[in-house]
Amino acid sequence: MLSVAPGLGGWQTISTTSGAVSIQNGASLVSTFYFNNRLQPCRVSMKSSGTAPASCTDTANTGKGELMDDEATLRSLKDQAIAATRDRDHDFYRGYLADDAIAILPAGVFDKAAVVAALGAAQVPFQSSAITDTQVMLLGADAGVVTYRATLPTGVVLVTTVYARRDGRWQGVLYQQTPLAVGT
Repeated sequence: MLSVAPGLGGWQTISTTSGAVSIQNGASLVSTFYFNNRLQPCRVSMKSSGTAPASCTDTANTGKGELMDDEATLRSLKDQAIAATRDRDHDFYRGYLADDAIAILPAGVFDKAAVVAALGAAQVPFQSSAITDTQVMLLGADAGVVTYRATLPTGVVLVTTVYARRDGRWQGVLYQQTPLAVGT
């Protein structure tokens, strides 16, 4: 921890950890600045109580006073969607998916209502047990793609999710699974 002179704009202490710098103003406010693996700023957290996020993509400790970069936001949305699928969280998917969203699966093409309804099925056709090789690509200010490899009960698939920012909010607009041949 690095101490700063008390007269320096009221900031009293600065501490650093891997990928983050925190500044504490007395006992009331902690501002934490997060950096991705390319040392680019990706999130700012300002808290007067509670637990600060652990990283750019920490979804457990979010709330007011949070700013994330678009890449981290899309990665976080993917993680939240995977957790919501596991937990069969209909409400999450109602907000996460755009009204015109479609999902293309080996089992067929689903609209938003069908995806939400599928969460109540005995076996959800898009529930994964393992996720690897996540990649995020921004296509502009209001569009992005997240890809990954998922292990499903029926085999391994490559997954692509296209996101669009509408009215200031990122939503899933297209989800596609491509099954891989056994052994690949």
